[in-house]
Amino acid sequence: MANAAENPNEQAREYLEQAFNSWVQTSYDEEKDIVYRSPQTKKQIESSQQLLNKAKPLKPDDEWVVNRIKELQGVLDHQLKRAFTGKNSFPLLSSSMPSSFTCYRLFS
Repeated sequence: MANAAENPNEQAREYLEQAFNSWVQTSYDEEKDIVYRSPQTKKQIESSQQLLNKAKPLKPDDEWVVNRIKELQGVLDHQLKRAFTGKNSFPLLSSSMPSSFTCYRLFS
């Protein structure tokens, strides 16, 4: 743990992993690739956002960490825009989103 405190990349990666773990607790239906709108979904998305907000000021320079933070931020932004606009469910990714959400495969 001391290494993470001294290394911004490791510390950012830990926050990223915590943010991802919070995000995957949303009401996500992997088979249909949709997220169901619920207070729990919004809470988990907001929790993930708070964790990402801790990772960004560390200014990680590891390309993998930086790219995963951007990808997860894109997913969170997309979900918050779509999650509470009147539909009961919404696609996880749109055509404007990255074609693969790498964190999902790496952390799951």
